[in-house]
Amino acid sequence: MSEQTPSLQASAEGVPPMGTEFEAASGPSSLEQRLAELTRELAQERLAREQLQLENGNLRADKQGLLEAAYEKDVRIADLEEEIIHDDLTGLYTRKFIELSAEQLIARQVRHGMRRRGDVAATREVASGPHSLVALDIDHFKLINDTYGHGFGNEVLRLVGILMREKFHRATDVAARIGGEEFAILLPDMSSQAAEAIVNDFRAIVYEDAQSKGITLTFSGGIVTLDDKTFKDSLARADKALYEAKEDGRDKVYIVPSAN
Repeated sequence: MSEQTPSLQASAEGVPPMGTEFEAASGPSSLEQRLAELTRELAQERLAREQLQLENGNLRADKQGLLEAAYEKDVRIADLEEEIIHDDLTGLYTRKFIELSAEQLIARQVRHGMRRRGDVAATREVASGPHSLVALDIDHFKLINDTYGHGFGNEVLRLVGILMREKFHRATDVAARIGGEEFAILLPDMSSQAAEAIVNDFRAIVYEDAQSKGITLTFSGGIVTLDDKTFKDSLARADKALYEAKEDGRDKVYIVPSAN
């Protein structure tokens, strides 16, 4: 037993300690290199996450910006549509709107006439007619402005707008302010005589209301039957009657005989 001990000791001395080869292959420099690589990888992952978060934030900001821009565009479009449809001061319709409404009515009349001439029954979309167009102008409005000021004149126009909307309230009626103190009213399915009656009622209402406020307010006007021409042609005929009414002393409404 004692003789074998030296050989065992010798063998042990000749064998490298465990882990020596590993340490030689993976020494401190290799570990540091690996740690550096891991650090770089982690840093790159962190940067990638931050970049992704930044991009997502930008996308959200871009989306919000697009939504806000779309909303602002819708608001601008709505404002423009409102300007096209309604007069700011009186709340009545605009000249453009009544012109479009009248042109549509004229186009339907033309189609209706073609169907009748072709012995085809008219569709329900076509109003039965006749249709009246009224032109009204406040008498001596310049004097009102000169006497009481333009602010008061605007209040008069607002009052006219309120009373006009109340009187011409059918769904098909279109009451519009087409100039400073000039108005036009489209009355579908109403004869000139019926239009004259309702316009005179309106003039009386305005006169009484204005008198209660200490002013005199009258209108001159002209009424025509809407024909198969254009709105401008019909309005020109109504205006001609309006000015004839003014020349004859104002505060009256004339009917223009039908051109047909």
